Amino acid sequence: MVLDKESGEPLKARVWRSDNYIKPTSADGRFTFENIPTGYELINASADGYADGSVAADVYQGDESPEVIILLSKGSAGVNF
Repeated sequence: MVLDKESGEPLKARVWRSDNYIKPTSADGRFTFENIPTGYELINASADGYADGSVAADVYQGDESPEVIILLSKGSAGVNF
């Protein structure tokens, strides 16, 4: 889930993994990646008007991985796609 760091509101953003697979979030800031190998994966996010953010996710086998939350701060360091 991608959220505004100050307000906690969900953001419509773009998220990507280390293999540069990019996908948009839903309107409520949620995203899902499927078929990721177990272990740690760096998940990045970008939204218009916000500085990019990232978080390391610990990916478990099956559907047991914890929810990933990326907090973005308002700023101008976003990536344009």
